[in-house]
Amino acid sequence: MFKHILVPLDLDEPEFAALTLHAASVQAQDQQACLYLLSVLPGFGSPLVAGYFQRFDFDALIQEAQQKLQTLIEAHLPAPLQAKIKRQCVVEGTPHKEILAAAAKWPIDLIVMSSHNQDAMERFFLGSVAARTLERAHTSVLVIRH
Repeated sequence: MFKHILVPLDLDEPEFAALTLHAASVQAQDQQACLYLLSVLPGFGSPLVAGYFQRFDFDALIQEAQQKLQTLIEAHLPAPLQAKIKRQCVVEGTPHKEILAAAAKWPIDLIVMSSHNQDAMERFFLGSVAARTLERAHTSVLVIRH
C-alpha cells in the first residue's frame, strides 16, 4: 500500500527521532517500502538569526546535522533498510513547509513523524509541526506520540 515513506526527524530530540525511525522501519519492512529521511534546521532564513550566524557557522551546523542523521541511521535502522534509503538530507527552513515540499517533490505516499508533547498554550500560539503537516498534507500521515 505505501511504497515511499517520508520520515522527518528532529535531531535535537534524539529519543523522539529514534522512536520515529523505528516506527517508520516497521512500516517500511511490512510494506517493502523505500525511505526518505529529512531533517529541517529551522529559522536560519530569518533576518534576526541570519544576522547572528556567519555563513561558515551555518555550513558547520548543516554538516553537524548530517553527521547526527547518519549516526541515528546507523544506530537505529536495520542494515537491509539502510539500503532502501532513497534520500537523506538536511535542509533549512520552516519545518512543516519543508516537510510538505519534500512530500510534494518526491513520490511520497506516507509521512511518519513524531508529535512532541506540547502544552495547550504552546499549541495555541505556535501550533505544532505535526499538526500543521497533518492539516496540509496531501498524503497519509502517521503521527507517533511518545
